[in-house]
Amino acid sequence: MNYKVQAKPEGRGGCAFYEWEEDKSTLPFFWEIMMDGITIHVPSVSEWHSFCEKHKASWLQKGALMYFRLLPQKCVSSDI
Repeated sequence: MNYKVQAKPEGRGGCAFYEWEEDKSTLPFFWEIMMDGITIHVPSVSEWHSFCEKHKASWLQKGALMYFRLLPQKCVSSDI
């Protein structure tokens, strides 16, 4: 799987976009700088399926969380 990451900063945070070259599907992950570090907003495991459908990345629905090398100290769920 080939992908590229683009970041779009906005104020004290922004959005990181993962775009897969095979089908051009793109998943956005919002982030913000907090007092105790950076928080990256990712869907919970129960929200992952609908998150992939919403962003036309249905091929990522099963087991894809292991593909991301985002290792934040704190993850929170978000309606992206």
